[in-house]
Amino acid sequence: MRITLTVIAGPHEGREFSFEEHDNFIVGRAKKAQFRLPKDDPYFSRNHFLIEVNPPLCRLLDMGSRNGTFVNSQRVTSIELKDGDEIRGGQTVLRVALIGDASSERSDASHPSGVGQSVAQPATPSNAVSESAVMTMTQTPEIPISAGERGGVSPAVSSSLNRGADAAPLANSIVDPFAGKSAMREFVQLDAAAESLLPSNYRELISKRRQPIAGYQIVDELGRGGMGVVYRAIRKASGSVVAVKTLLPAVRGTRQDYAKFLREADILKQLDHPRIVRFQEMGESEDLVYFAMDFVPGIDGAKLVRGLDAHMPVARAVRIACQLLEALESAHAKGFVHRDIKPANLLIRSDGPADLVYLSDFGIARTYQASKLSGLTMTGAVGGTTAFMAPEQITAFRESKPAVDQYAAAATLFFLLTRHFIYDMPKDLSKQLLLILQNEPISIRETRPELPAPLVAAIHRGLAREPADRFPSVREFRLALLEFCRSPA
Repeated sequence: MRITLTVIAGPHEGREFSFEEHDNFIVGRAKKAQFRLPKDDPYFSRNHFLIEVNPPLCRLLDMGSRNGTFVNSQRVTSIELKDGDEIRGGQTVLRVALIGDASSERSDASHPSGVGQSVAQPATPSNAVSESAVMTMTQTPEIPISAGERGGVSPAVSSSLNRGADAAPLANSIVDPFAGKSAMREFVQLDAAAESLLPSNYRELISKRRQPIAGYQIVDELGRGGMGVVYRAIRKASGSVVAVKTLLPAVRGTRQDYAKFLREADILKQLDHPRIVRFQEMGESEDLVYFAMDFVPGIDGAKLVRGLDAHMPVARAVRIACQLLEALESAHAKGFVHRDIKPANLLIRSDGPADLVYLSDFGIARTYQASKLSGLTMTGAVGGTTAFMAPEQITAFRESKPAVDQYAAAATLFFLLTRHFIYDMPKDLSKQLLLILQNEPISIRETRPELPAPLVAAIHRGLAREPADRFPSVREFRLALLEFCRSPA
């Protein structure tokens, strides 16, 4: 199936844009808008509106345009689009068409009552908690993830994939898919080292939960993020403690959608670096996609910063950033891009003479967002993710190049040093996106005026809005930071 946008009125009448995969489409006068109207339609703003598509889903977000965006003659701020809708901005009108079998799956009930009215953002996807709790740095929970053993083979896609042929939105949000009394009475025999990673009442916790993933015993919840929930679990085959990340896709896909996603995610097991949390296996059970990862006892970078009484010392923050950049350097050399670098994805062990950093969720965001299972992720995002998002992740959504990780690593170092985002993020998503696209980040010296000029220059070079203006690689960025790892400050 595909979604087409056809210009039916205005200076560019007859142009057509077609989408078969998850993508963003910006209309406006800006140079990087996918549909650019530089002079022919003066009523358009630089970035007038954004349409996110992931057939059969389609959502429009007005980008704070001066003259407004209209759907079926009604001014809107954000709206789910359906087949036949007409979008007008200035003198230009585009018609939406959904082409393919899935059109029958989209009920009119999914479209807001009163076609074209300005509506609130859709309900939180079933794999997430509310916007006030997900992805904001002030709400990010501690997620200890782990040192277990490696290995394991991705299990076959389970029989629950034998569902209908067409994708459809999932019905209800699930707070904890593993809640409820478990009928299981057999417990894995663990050695002392494994038991030391578990709460003393772990058997009681296991018995109170449903256990839908074959080969694993879910113990307790460790944390939540924008894409899913992380649990502490026992892997039966090895008797090891692991972290299991579950995703309940926003869209119920076909058997082929799940199989493709797992096949593409399986290559993430090729990542092998001491600073990267390793994947052991992945699979699907009862509509949940799960990833079993090494378990690293520690604290995430966001919570670490929030727990400090003062700004983090320069040397400590830079050493954390350099370990992150080492991990990225290794992954980029193998063709992997993380795409979701942020403090909450850094697991930090501080029980020795120095911090040890482990980068989690490597590649999951890229693989998930590229799939049909993700639904609409960009126009449902909130500050904790956008605060570390490079401009090209908005304008070139499907491209995942190493430069986006460098930008996010610089934004993460900025946060470690200042406890602030690189922008004063408003609550409104469209204003967040406009800040990223059109404004320079805040000077780090507004918060830390004592920082050495070369360090300031290195951080802001990593934050350059144009990828070509950043360091040639994360290795060059790390080399520029090395002298500050030894700073007594």
